[in-house]
Amino acid sequence: MSIIQPPSLPPVPHLAEEPYPGILTEWYFEKQIVSYRLTAVSQTVVQNWEKLTIDTMHGWDKTKPYLALHDVSGTGISLQYATLVGFDLMNIGITARGRDVGEAMFNEFPEFRARVAIGFNLSVSGQVSQTVMDRIKMKHPSISYKTFFNRERALLWLMDALKPKPDTHAVDQTQEISPANGNASV
Repeated sequence: MSIIQPPSLPPVPHLAEEPYPGILTEWYFEKQIVSYRLTAVSQTVVQNWEKLTIDTMHGWDKTKPYLALHDVSGTGISLQYATLVGFDLMNIGITARGRDVGEAMFNEFPEFRARVAIGFNLSVSGQVSQTVMDRIKMKHPSISYKTFFNRERALLWLMDALKPKPDTHAVDQTQEISPANGNASV
């Protein structure tokens, strides 16, 4: 008799706050993943979001990957936001200035890595924003970006970075036996 596994539940934030009007911040897995969800769009919201992401990255443990979801999936959010940032949606620091500050941090700490998931909706504006964004490839080598139409999938991609990596420095202890002569080689 086989055991039926329940479907995996979407991650639930352990802390949610609204540090600025129009920006909901949700924290997952003991503050190892941060989600910034825009609920409104204006130049002030964009400026506050830049400050929030830069402050968060400054306080982040540089030995752990910075894992962030930029959620612009709210109705009418993505296209308005895209126009305010010059369609530079694949941007860890939100604005051009924020990008420079954020990328300088990664240059200062070469082992510091990041994953940024960008969440869109399935509306026309979300699809246009994702298409434009996928064409922009101004990437820092320490920062990975990926776009999603599904919040749970975005979080799963970020969670994947929390999994322990195999030790690449460990010596391979396996032996290969050559069928021709029966000798083992290491």
